[in-house]
Amino acid sequence: MQLHAHIYYEHDQFDQADLLRTFLTENFPQGVVGRFHQQPVGPHTKAMFQVKFDQLEFANLLVLIRPHTLGQSILIHPDIEDQVLAHTAEAHWIGPALPLNIDALK
Repeated sequence: MQLHAHIYYEHDQFDQADLLRTFLTENFPQGVVGRFHQQPVGPHTKAMFQVKFDQLEFANLLVLIRPHTLGQSILIHPDIEDQVLAHTAEAHWIGPALPLNIDALK
């Protein structure tokens, strides 16, 4: 099963987020690191970038990501057909949970 990790950041944390994105691009070839979304998009109410990866790589991603997040919110959810379920009941948060615009998924 594929998972998505959405790594959120404040605009004044862009440099830190850019370093983390570069680090993941170079050190997590099992994943696909997406581009920056500096404005809210879909259900996401904050700037973020995404990493797509296989569920079997979840622990490897955590080992890489945790030392570099410095309290950032990270949403991890499965890539399933029911996107509302994926972003709510099936979602896992690292750091503070953020509000999502679930209506954008309906």
